[in-house]
Amino acid sequence: MVVVVIVGILAAIAIPVYSSATRKAKLSEAKIILKQIRQCNELFYMNNGYYFGPAYDIGTTGCPEIGFDKPSGNPRFIYSIFINSPPTYVAFPKAVEDGGDAGIQGYEIQIDVNGYMKVIEPGDSDDRKAWGKGGIPGNPGQGGTNPGQGGG
Repeated sequence: MVVVVIVGILAAIAIPVYSSATRKAKLSEAKIILKQIRQCNELFYMNNGYYFGPAYDIGTTGCPEIGFDKPSGNPRFIYSIFINSPPTYVAFPKAVEDGGDAGIQGYEIQIDVNGYMKVIEPGDSDDRKAWGKGGIPGNPGQGGTNPGQGGG
């Protein structure tokens, strides 16, 4: 009986930690691919004098116009370029019925032209929260992500 209680307590601790770790890993996929898309579009801008876009779901097919190849495997996210002058790069999870993962539904990841990243969690209504703990974009000490300091 004591063993069952101990196993139950360990499971109650381990399952949320495991779920959090897998969610972070899945969100990392989107962060890495968005950074690649941004870098490709920056090179396009340097060569052509304007940004490519808008483009929707370039993770499924790639985007040869900017030199972005389709990621290997089956992406969990839909990757898009929104032209806001300058552009914003956005990833949001595929719907579950389209092969998406229920554990990451409601998240959205954005990178602006300067490389600042914003992760919007399900239920975020205050845009400041999206930068992380009420922080300021570009200030890692306040929860933001500064591309020059490898934040994340």
